[in-house]
Amino acid sequence: MEKEETRLFGKRSKGAATSIAWKVGDGERIRIGKDCWIPDGKGNFSTACVQDRWKDLKVGELFSEAEVSWDTNKLAEIMPRKEIWKFSGSLRINMANPDRPFWPSGRCNSYSVKSGYLLAVSLRSREEASSSHVLTGLWNWIWGLEVIPKVKIFMWKCLSGIFPTTRALMARSIEVDPVCCRCGEEVESSEHALRDCPWMVFLWEISPLRLRPLSAAEIWNVKDWFEQIRSIPDKEVHATFATTAWASWYARNLLLYQNKNLTHIECSMVAQKAKWKRSASSSSIISQPRSISCSRDSQVRIQCDAAIGEGVGIGFGAAMFDVDNGLLGVRWGFTPGVFTAEEGEARAILESLQLCEEKGRGDAILETDCQTLYWKLINREEDLSTLGDTLNEIFLRTDSMQQISWSWTSRANTFVVDRLAKHALCLRSRFTSSDGFPSVLNSSELVE
Repeated sequence: MEKEETRLFGKRSKGAATSIAWKVGDGERIRIGKDCWIPDGKGNFSTACVQDRWKDLKVGELFSEAEVSWDTNKLAEIMPRKEIWKFSGSLRINMANPDRPFWPSGRCNSYSVKSGYLLAVSLRSREEASSSHVLTGLWNWIWGLEVIPKVKIFMWKCLSGIFPTTRALMARSIEVDPVCCRCGEEVESSEHALRDCPWMVFLWEISPLRLRPLSAAEIWNVKDWFEQIRSIPDKEVHATFATTAWASWYARNLLLYQNKNLTHIECSMVAQKAKWKRSASSSSIISQPRSISCSRDSQVRIQCDAAIGEGVGIGFGAAMFDVDNGLLGVRWGFTPGVFTAEEGEARAILESLQLCEEKGRGDAILETDCQTLYWKLINREEDLSTLGDTLNEIFLRTDSMQQISWSWTSRANTFVVDRLAKHALCLRSRFTSSDGFPSVLNSSELVE
């Protein structure tokens, strides 16, 4: 019956509690199919369910002045009986007063900023409710990814629609160059920045996921794209996808704000680093090196850090991990002198290379949390200061090794070597003598 009435009389406009309602007076201003004037008994108002040709008809035209009542014949012609019953017994035309608009959601039927805000929040909740089951699954998926926290926050921003692409910034009236800084061809949207840019197409192709470009029939928005990846039953794939997307945005920001252009291989290395998880056992200080069985052909990862003692010297720490984050060995010590932060970090890197030689490892990724030194290492920049001598020694050692690559990491990820360096610096006083500090104190000398 309801479908038949919809076919005959048309659809009702859904304006209940979402717009201005009207109190019927003389009926000269209210349009029956466009203005909300029919009450539902619950405080909401709606338009009449009529065909398009009747929507501009005024309410006053449905009232018979001769009989001082509604014109039942005309009502039956343009409205379903169920609709007529809603108002015919309760509403009356009052020729002495004009039609009056009011705000049904406000206190005393008056509009206020508070009532408008509450209504907006309510409407937004209704719109999100239809897709809540999909979004809830995606939220749980994002926060459950086996990646570092900043990658999860990045994915959350992408899905929440607050990803700061140039298109999004322009929508907020911020003056920026809308063209993608990588390809210089299209406006940078979320889909373009993460997937459709030619630079990104190649990055996804060489990534462990080997994602192919989407065809014209497969153009998805970010939410659908994330949902497609989530449907793959492999947590390793999920982590690789998230870290690669984050690393691409990190590389984009370096290019845009610091004019530093990472290669695709370097970007992949940044993504791999963000996926590593530190085990609980690696968060404690190891007093002396220990060995763990590991294939000698596998690539190892070495972290290093330095603690500066003003006017005294530096404490350094180095730790070697295998591909499964198992600890292969550590090295720490103290070197006297006056050093800058970069010089101290460079000295720590030299000790890391010494650890490589002790363990017979020529294929390694060296991680540092000093970003300025990292760029000097990967670009092999010349330095005329005292730092330059240390850099030249580093380059000589790495050139003689099988394969050494550099990686930058945040300070939060170098907890172990940071504690090693500070531990060595705190113990410096135990080794003072008339001849001064020893040049290097390794881990075996620090064991009581």
